[in-house]
Amino acid sequence: MIPKMIYLVFGFIVVEGCTPLKHDRDSSEKDSDASADTITKNTPATDDAGGREGTPPKDDAGGDNAGGYDGSLSTDDAACEALTLYADQDGDGRGNPNVVLKSCEQIADYVEQAGDCNDNCANCYIDNTEECDGLDNDCDGETDELEPRACGSQTGNCEEGVQTCEAGQWSNCVGAVLPRTEICDTEGKDEDCDGISNEGCTCSDGETLPCGVTDDGPCELGTQTCTNGAWGDCVGNVDPGPKELCDKAGVDENCDNYANEGCICIEGDTEDCGDTNIGECEYGTKTCTMDGQWGPCIGEKKSKTETCNGKDDDCDGQTDENAPCPTGMYCSAGACKKYCGNGTIDTGEECDDGNPTDDDLCTTECKRALYGYCENDGDCPGTLTCLPLPFNSCTKPCQVDSECPAPYYWSSSVRSTCSGIGCVLTCGNASCPPGMVCEAVFPFCSWP
Repeated sequence: MIPKMIYLVFGFIVVEGCTPLKHDRDSSEKDSDASADTITKNTPATDDAGGREGTPPKDDAGGDNAGGYDGSLSTDDAACEALTLYADQDGDGRGNPNVVLKSCEQIADYVEQAGDCNDNCANCYIDNTEECDGLDNDCDGETDELEPRACGSQTGNCEEGVQTCEAGQWSNCVGAVLPRTEICDTEGKDEDCDGISNEGCTCSDGETLPCGVTDDGPCELGTQTCTNGAWGDCVGNVDPGPKELCDKAGVDENCDNYANEGCICIEGDTEDCGDTNIGECEYGTKTCTMDGQWGPCIGEKKSKTETCNGKDDDCDGQTDENAPCPTGMYCSAGACKKYCGNGTIDTGEECDDGNPTDDDLCTTECKRALYGYCENDGDCPGTLTCLPLPFNSCTKPCQVDSECPAPYYWSSSVRSTCSGIGCVLTCGNASCPPGMVCEAVFPFCSWP
């Protein structure tokens, strides 16, 4: 198919290929070109003057539209229904009313709808909505004729402001209360304007809460205060101590409503300690500590080995019993003393008095030292008592013979026997110590 030809007639563009235009011609023109009464779709026709068929004819004066041509297509013998098209260079679907053509087919960059007042602006055409862009979008001859608009938000604590169109741009939002960081307040305000109050908060600022372990006994509860949505430290609380103290004040340090429980003693208390306070021994003193336990025993004097000092060193209630003395000496009245003689009865001696004189009957001191002679209890060592005349011997109470020891002052066959008056020296078929006689009635040794 031969392309259609386009002509501009009186400001309009016409496409060749549709129904040919009809013009009034003189008879000579018709006769000279009878085969060109119409323009075919295949070949563009020319008139006698070499002009393109479909253009307005020339009148005698050389002017266009001499035959009254109005620029429209003829409908006689129409081959198609022509479209009126408008140039649309900006592609907004609205054409420029000043650039028009007619065609049997749609042509690129042309549209059937006019109304474009600015074919270099894709957003400028009649009945369009005016925008703030510095252009006449609605083709009313005015630019950016817009009312101020609301901006911001009305959610929560936010408030709307106002924007105005200035030089093709919306201004900053004026007068608005904008979102800010959420505050954990007791009023429940929605500062960030998201429709939720105090989200992410464990508490509200200024809120208080009791804290601590207990308020029993001397313990006290404290207070926590909410700051920035979080609980602060516990302030003012008195919590239980790590353990109960055994104090005289009876304070319940662990706050269990019991004071000094589990205490063996109370702090500061004292008590005697040690084995005994008999003889030279003495009790010590122990003091109770804060944890209710007795401290060490301080100041105790313990028993010692008995010595010849007139004291009860071994704390058994006896003084100088079996106290050792050097050879040739004996313990008497708290001191080691020499025997009267040399420890044996030599020839000519009545007793070991250290001299060869006979019939001196031994001195009282010798008798006491060697044979336990006594005149009163004070002459006897330890707890022994003095038997009266005729015995004048030191003795001790007894129940059986085994309770009576051998005389410490004699090593012969004489033995100490238990009698009704205590331990006495028996003679029988044995001899008595020198200076003593064997009683005829009772086989006891006695001093004459």
